[in-house]
Amino acid sequence: MNDDKIVKTIRDYQSKIKSFSGLHTFMGVIAYVIFPIGLLFLIIDITSTALSYKSMYGIGIAIVVAFCICLFLLVKHIDRLQKKMKQFIGEHVVKHIIAERITIQEYKPNGSFDKDFLYSSGVLPGYSKSYGSDYIKGIYRGKEIIYCDLKLEAQQEDSDGDYKTVTVFKGPVVSLALGRSLGDKRVRILETDKTGRAISSIVNAYTNFWRAFGVKTMEQTVSLENVGFNNQFEVKTTDEELAFYILTPQFMENIISADRLAEGRTNICFGGDRVNIAIHNNHDAFEVGNTMKNTKQLEDSRARMRADLNKILSVVDEILKKDKLF
Repeated sequence: MNDDKIVKTIRDYQSKIKSFSGLHTFMGVIAYVIFPIGLLFLIIDITSTALSYKSMYGIGIAIVVAFCICLFLLVKHIDRLQKKMKQFIGEHVVKHIIAERITIQEYKPNGSFDKDFLYSSGVLPGYSKSYGSDYIKGIYRGKEIIYCDLKLEAQQEDSDGDYKTVTVFKGPVVSLALGRSLGDKRVRILETDKTGRAISSIVNAYTNFWRAFGVKTMEQTVSLENVGFNNQFEVKTTDEELAFYILTPQFMENIISADRLAEGRTNICFGGDRVNIAIHNNHDAFEVGNTMKNTKQLEDSRARMRADLNKILSVVDEILKKDKLF
C-alpha cells in the first residue's frame, strides 16, 4: 500500500474517532441531567398508586435505560475503532520500522505481556489495570528479544482519604534471553528516587508474588564500591556472589550509560534464563500524531518511530555488553 492510501486510511479512522468521541462527550453532559430524572421516575413509579401515570413513568425509565445502553455501545465502538486503527498503523507502518533492526517472529499491535510476566518480572510495580501495545518478539543481534509498550494503573489513596486511579508505570519493557540459566537466583537493579529509596511497590509486588507460591525470596541489599552507582540504584539479590559477578565496575558504568540513554527510571532484573528491563519514561513509542494530513506527516512519524526504536535498542546494547551472560 502506498503512502497516500496509508495517510487516507489513518485520516479516515481519526476522523471517525473524533466524531464519535465528540458525540460521547455530548452524551456524557446530557447524562448528568437524564440520570437524576430517570432515578426520580423510578422512585415515583414504585411509590405512586396512580395507575394512569405509571405508563408515563415507565416510558421515561425505558428512555433512560436506552440512553445508557447507547452510551455503553458508543464507548465500545470508539474502542474498536482505536484498535482497528492501531492494527492498521502497526501492520503498514510500525512493522516495517521494527524490521529494519529486529528480525520479527511475532508482532501484535494491540498485544501485551501476559499477567504471569507482569507479576513476576521483578521490574514492575503492583497494579490494578494494565494496557499494552506493540508486542514484539524477534531476534536482535542473535538474541531473542520481547518488547512491549506498557501502561499500569493502580488505585491510590490521596490526602483526603479518597481513592483515585494513577499511572504507576508507563514506558517500554524489554525481556532478553540469557545465554545461560541462573536457576532460582536473581539480581534486581532498581533505580532510586531523589531521596535514594527504591520504589517499594516494585519490591513488594515481586516479593508477594513468589510468596503466594510458597517461594522464599530471601533477598538482601548489596552495597557496591561504586558510590555513584549506589546513590542511583539499589541492588537486591538472592545470591550475593552472583550480584558481584554481574555488577563488575565496567558493567555498572554500562548500566549508568543505559539509564542515561533511556531518559527515564530504569529497573533491571537478571533471573532464570532472562533479563527484564523496564523504563518508566511516560512515553508511548510507535505512535502517529492525532491528525494525519499528508505524506510528510507520515514520514515525520516514521522518523520519530526510528528514534524511539534506536533509543530502546541503545539501552539493550549496553546490557548485551555482559558477554558471559549472553
